[in-house]
Amino acid sequence: MAESGWEYTLRIYKDKAVLCKYSSDGDSIVSDFPVNGASVLIPQKYIRGNPVNWGYQAVIVSEIDGKKIIADFLNQSAKTKEAVLSEKPFQSSVVRLRK
Repeated sequence: MAESGWEYTLRIYKDKAVLCKYSSDGDSIVSDFPVNGASVLIPQKYIRGNPVNWGYQAVIVSEIDGKKIIADFLNQSAKTKEAVLSEKPFQSSVVRLRK
């Protein structure tokens, strides 16, 4: 189990949310959870550490004509979203909470 949540992704679909863990072998599904309105509850047994110390990023992916595109994301850089999206591979900074 990881000591912090930096290597996790949460993929939210209409009917469920899927928690995945990244490793050198690729993503693996840890568990899935029900989506209740606009919230998802992830038990602490899956992700350790203090959420106040984590960085967060939200990325919205849409599918148009069978092709997945990044429709929006949190942008903390001085660059425009278009400039960030034009760089390959896509890399974005995270948002950190103030303590």
